[in-house]
Amino acid sequence: MTLFIRLVSVAATYASFYSLYFTFRPISQIDGIWETSLLCLTILLCCITIFVDARAYLIQRPKAYKKPSDVNAYMRSWLSARGRALVFSRDLSWAENDHATKQLMITKSKQRELIVVAEHKAPFTDKLRSSGAKVIYYEGIGYVPKSRFTITDFGKSDARVAIGGKINGVHIIEEHATSSVVFNLAQDLAQSLIQWEQQFVSQSTAP
Repeated sequence: MTLFIRLVSVAATYASFYSLYFTFRPISQIDGIWETSLLCLTILLCCITIFVDARAYLIQRPKAYKKPSDVNAYMRSWLSARGRALVFSRDLSWAENDHATKQLMITKSKQRELIVVAEHKAPFTDKLRSSGAKVIYYEGIGYVPKSRFTITDFGKSDARVAIGGKINGVHIIEEHATSSVVFNLAQDLAQSLIQWEQQFVSQSTAP
């Protein structure tokens, strides 16, 4: 329904333009190749706008999964690209219980392409750290964020974030680019905890 409303809005905008244009310039008075070409160009522009808007919506629309295996398959696809990835989770149990996802994250750790922000230590996070991943624990802040997200190409201008959560028993995942406010909030949360952990370690090891 949202896509339908957006497309109707675009069409209505161009319809308003034509309505105003033909009010002052009836079709019977249109003459000359330039005027005809201009009208054809605006029709083409309308079609392109509708296509681009529809494509952007279909790419960015929330994805719904009912089975954990489908969620893990999505996460493997999301993490498989080259470049640093940041995973913000509670304990990574969703990955530890899936062999393929687990192996992928270990591989990225060995390539120094994985950052994990988790609430507390767990056997799997220890394994990732020993494999080369940067692991941050935030249990010391006294608060457990409800956010769960993964950022790909972390630190780059073309980074993207996938944010997951359950609604009525269905796992919903939304993707956002760096231009999104949602992306900036997720990145700020991750960066804040990384900075906090670094300062905490520095103070605890100071003489």
